[in-house]
Amino acid sequence: MKQRFKAFIKRYWIAVWIIAVSVCWLSAYTFAAYTKTNRAKNVVARYGDVETRFSSNYLVENGSEKPIYVAQNDNKFGDTILISNFPQTNPTYHYDTVINYKLEMKLGYMNGTTFTYLNEANRDSFGLGKRYITANIEGYNGYQDSFTFGYVAPENDGDPPTYVYNSTINQSNNQYCLSLPGTSSASDKITLVFSEDQKTSLFADPNTYANDLYLEITATPDPPGSYTELSVLRAQICLAQSVKVEQITWTGNFNETGYDTSGSGPHPVTSPLDGFNYVIQGMGSGTAKLSWNSDYIELNEQFLIEELGIAPVNLPTADSTTHYKEITFAVDSETKNRYDIQFYRSGTQADTNYDTWEELESYVTFTFPYTAPSQP
Repeated sequence: MKQRFKAFIKRYWIAVWIIAVSVCWLSAYTFAAYTKTNRAKNVVARYGDVETRFSSNYLVENGSEKPIYVAQNDNKFGDTILISNFPQTNPTYHYDTVINYKLEMKLGYMNGTTFTYLNEANRDSFGLGKRYITANIEGYNGYQDSFTFGYVAPENDGDPPTYVYNSTINQSNNQYCLSLPGTSSASDKITLVFSEDQKTSLFADPNTYANDLYLEITATPDPPGSYTELSVLRAQICLAQSVKVEQITWTGNFNETGYDTSGSGPHPVTSPLDGFNYVIQGMGSGTAKLSWNSDYIELNEQFLIEELGIAPVNLPTADSTTHYKEITFAVDSETKNRYDIQFYRSGTQADTNYDTWEELESYVTFTFPYTAPSQP
């Protein structure tokens, strides 16, 4: 047998060699293709949409005119601009390194389709008067400041007013003032408040201001060379009258508050382990506030972390007097028009405090539109 095998190899060694080389080559090619495909899958799974992981609910990549819609009687004079390290439609996936960025704010107006910056020379011809826009900045990293653009009232009687047209926030003592972490989803907040006369002008007949006052906001990852996959975000923001006021509304309600099979009334909360589904839904944009009595119920914190991008260290704590917890957040039906939340019993109250849905509803308050009280 051994001799026959040697004779076979001698006679057909070229064919055997070709077959062996072909098998090795095909194996190597198949392994390489498999490895490349799976590596590509891993890259796509982890880094897909990476360019959108520096995003905003108002600012966009190419810069555009972005109105804040207000209704005549809604007590709303502005809105909160978010700058985030995750896609606005999916807070689960954050950018995996720190994003330092420069924030620029400039006062101006639209001259046709061109945004024109305001300055000392064109202030009077524009008709700025006593109009102003205040930007209150609350950085995730603890940075806080407030800037008023436009007319700034004199501090003392007899002093002339001052006018501020622009400001740039970048570094202080070689440290970036604004930065978003690479370890969790987070957002910086810029709350804009327009002087009341600008809203009054929107609904006056005729309009008392011929030109709308804008604040252009630009967020630039800095230094740009370190963030080649991220875009500069920009928008020119003004107040605008809501076209259909009746459509701007958001509500919050428990989902299970139907009637029982006997038709005798709202069915009771029967199980201590129930998860109570709460739905927030609506149309339009604005700021909402959700508060709940933590003595009786507790909100599923994964909603706050994954849907609203709140870092675990910044989860709401109960007020020492009322025991209520609360969150405020921006809503915009163009991005998302429904939130599904779960509440649970806190475990500290007797079963009789959960007998009916009316009782449970009394432990939760949803407010829209919500305007934060002015600081003294």
